[in-house]
Amino acid sequence: MKKKGIIVILILSIGLFLSTSFVLFNEYTAYNKRVERYVNDSPKINSNSVDLTDDDINSLESFREQRNILLGYEAFLNESAINYDPSSFSYANLLKEKFITQLENSKYSQTYWNTLFDSFFNDFSSGKKKPLDSYSAIFRIPIEYVNENLEDEDDIQVIENISNKEYWQNEIYDLYRSSENIETIWNDNKVFFYTIITKSKYERLFKKVISDLIEVNSKISQEPNYKEFYKKYNVSDSIFYTFPSAQYVKKYKYSWPFSFWDRRFAEKNDEAILKILKEIKNHYEN
Repeated sequence: MKKKGIIVILILSIGLFLSTSFVLFNEYTAYNKRVERYVNDSPKINSNSVDLTDDDINSLESFREQRNILLGYEAFLNESAINYDPSSFSYANLLKEKFITQLENSKYSQTYWNTLFDSFFNDFSSGKKKPLDSYSAIFRIPIEYVNENLEDEDDIQVIENISNKEYWQNEIYDLYRSSENIETIWNDNKVFFYTIITKSKYERLFKKVISDLIEVNSKISQEPNYKEFYKKYNVSDSIFYTFPSAQYVKKYKYSWPFSFWDRRFAEKNDEAILKILKEIKNHYEN
């Protein structure tokens, strides 16, 4: 009886062993399948072929991670090169956007006007600041300047100057130039204008331009056919070297005062502009 009990226990033990082995085998097989399906195991560095310490292996693993990052940057830069748009993707344009934002944020403050005036009446195109007279300053707005080599602080100053002029150009283009609107803008801001434009600054920068504009308007408006001429010749400045006469136009450094009034006649705001110019002249000179 005792012998039969030992045999039964032995049989049960063998069965339990086989059952456990079978379960464990299935679990191991399933685990390997999951690893194969979900884990992308990069080949590890084989330290058996060379004599490497643990620190060496860690350094090499770190290097491989950095290499993968650089490969990602390479893909990004390749894509950027393919989609490159020089009108929106350049260091110069990033700087211009910064300077224009600074102007917009300081709009109509003393800093705002001083910055614009400094850009108008100084030439930075050579990388060196040099003063321009009133005609030169106005004649250069709007201006286009391309500087291919941004190397130092002088170049950044050139970009800032271009940005300021482009900003003002866009402001002028967007301005609704009816006589009523121009008069309203002037009346709302002239006290501020008189505050920041000192008499000495007026004498140096504005007096000759304003005096010439008033004088030219007086001269051409006396011509019997000036309305017909200006209605027909709403074109480039060079046309105005002949009206009212070539001899008269040669008295002026540019034909700009003549084409200025051509644009005012076309916009039908010439009387409002002339009134403002006379008011400014009277304020500083009388």
